[in-house]
Amino acid sequence: MSYKRETSVLIRASGPLHCDNLTLIAFSPTRDVEIDGKTIHIVSATEWLLV
Repeated sequence: MSYKRETSVLIRASGPLHCDNLTLIAFSPTRDVEIDGKTIHIVSATEWLLV
């Protein structure tokens, strides 16, 4: 995965915050990724800005 830094920080922060569903806005296609039982919704920045 090319977003290792961003996703690892989200996963680390999700523990103390008790979050399992996380969102990352990026200039890449929209997709869902599961890491360590947590779902990261990667949303295209272009798509996010148009909503």
